[in-house]
Amino acid sequence: MHATKSQLDGHLDIYIANVAARNEIFINGDPEGLRSLSNFLLKMANIIEEDDQELLIGDREHIALHPNFDLSKSSDELTIGRLEAKLTGNFYERYIPRERGF
Repeated sequence: MHATKSQLDGHLDIYIANVAARNEIFINGDPEGLRSLSNFLLKMANIIEEDDQELLIGDREHIALHPNFDLSKSSDELTIGRLEAKLTGNFYERYIPRERGF
């Protein structure tokens, strides 16, 4: 099901750029857009996956934000998701945790 209204307010421009031979993600917005993104992230963090009957055990909650709908026309598509899988708590294989203490 595709939303008929953007899930975000304000103005956001999110893109990947190659800077000094490495990719960087830029998230730029006006105050309303940044607050809206912040609230959206908190909502994702507070989802109780166990209550989502459509989400199968082992799946992960995720939502795509689209250019010219949720984001500026100049943005790259962005998918925001939960790292852990429903009820198993497992992370996906490509995930490498950061080293603490740096």
